[in-house]
Amino acid sequence: YRAGMYLRDMLAESNGLKPENVSITAGSSLILAFAAFAATSKGKILGPDLFWDTTSMAPVRQGGPEIVRVPNKADLSIDLDAIYNAIDDDIAMVHICNPNNPTGKLLDPKELRKFCIKASKKTLVLVDEAYNELIDDGPKHSMIPLINEGHNIIVARTFSKIYGLAGMRVGYMLGSEENMEFINKYGLGGYSINQAGLAAAIASYNDEAFKDFSRQKVKEGRDIIMDAIKANGLSALPSTTNFVFVNLGDDGDANAFRKAMEEQDVLIRGQYRTYQQWSRVSTGRIEDVKKYAAAVPKALDEMYKAIKA
Repeated sequence: YRAGMYLRDMLAESNGLKPENVSITAGSSLILAFAAFAATSKGKILGPDLFWDTTSMAPVRQGGPEIVRVPNKADLSIDLDAIYNAIDDDIAMVHICNPNNPTGKLLDPKELRKFCIKASKKTLVLVDEAYNELIDDGPKHSMIPLINEGHNIIVARTFSKIYGLAGMRVGYMLGSEENMEFINKYGLGGYSINQAGLAAAIASYNDEAFKDFSRQKVKEGRDIIMDAIKANGLSALPSTTNFVFVNLGDDGDANAFRKAMEEQDVLIRGQYRTYQQWSRVSTGRIEDVKKYAAAVPKALDEMYKAIKA
């Protein structure tokens, strides 16, 4: 309990907030799900067509309202204007991931800030910043300062990405005291955290040297992936994260490509929603990324065989 309070105090202080503005859970997935259940007790969740919707889908899986989705732009960027125009009295929360998952794309911080300010006058705005620390100049892209300015914004962060603590399950959400109190009614919050995860989070939170090292290794892995993609006649979206969204071509099949990679002991993601030609791959240890790069040619051949069959 005391370790959890200590981490909460650290997070609050570093973000210029009070401890009451912070809620810690076993990974950010849990507090994001709590926020989704809280929102759908009042209305519907609005988001882009392609985003990390697992937590916002939690109420849907229990009979709650479907997510209202707005098409992404042609380059798969989030269309903030279209999302704003889709906010009506039925919308209880807007869900934005920045950088977005699975595309890896980053919104312009000034445009996102303008959107958050005007959208939060109509409804609650959630910005999931799971990958923020992986960006160069991450603080410039964060919407956390809007909380202190009194806007109806909540922001989620995690220790799973740049800190490498995914298996130890520590995440958190920041928001007004009223928003956090409302969201925490939908789960146990701090009771979900384990002591090993807390110890690791406390030890790593201010380790700037390690974060610099992580960013450098992620970039190295990302460059290997991009080189391999280009060498095999493919393209990918520019990424600011620890994953790349690969365009397998008009005839590509992400599920067939995933299966072909798995046969070479390389595990990647399959198809997202209706985006059949897009394949997401995460960076990892450099030797593992090199294994992915080496497996691409054979996997593409097997994918084309499966498509023709």
